[in-house]
Amino acid sequence: MAQEPEHPAETPAAPYDGGCCVRILLGCIITAAAAVGIITLLFIGLTIYDKRPVTVDTQTNGAYCVRLIAVGSPDWPFGSQNGLVILERDGSKIAEQYFTLANDGKNMGADNWRVSWWEDGVLVTVSGEEQPDEQLMLYYAGGHKERSRS
Repeated sequence: MAQEPEHPAETPAAPYDGGCCVRILLGCIITAAAAVGIITLLFIGLTIYDKRPVTVDTQTNGAYCVRLIAVGSPDWPFGSQNGLVILERDGSKIAEQYFTLANDGKNMGADNWRVSWWEDGVLVTVSGEEQPDEQLMLYYAGGHKERSRS
């Protein structure tokens, strides 16, 4: 029969298995992966989702409707903003024209455009604080033309 040691200091030590270090290392790896995932989702949200169109203003003339749409936010800090003007008849798109608005980093609004209804189309004048007025002609028969910058 084996004799029990009298003092606990005399008990033989259990072999070290390293389980504690593995758990700490695994926790660090999972935390780092979660941080990279959050940063990636934030980047995707700011670059892709932010560029979705938001309707800013609509004007109608009987069967025709013209919409000013801001595409994304202005470039940071005082950059330009992309926009789109769409001409529709009874809900169907006839013509569209993209443009860039230089407005000192401010969001596009209803005060950045004027609409003139003509016999053959609609003349949209886009204006910003840092650019001359830009005239876009969208025709009822389809198509568009950038008329001038004044």
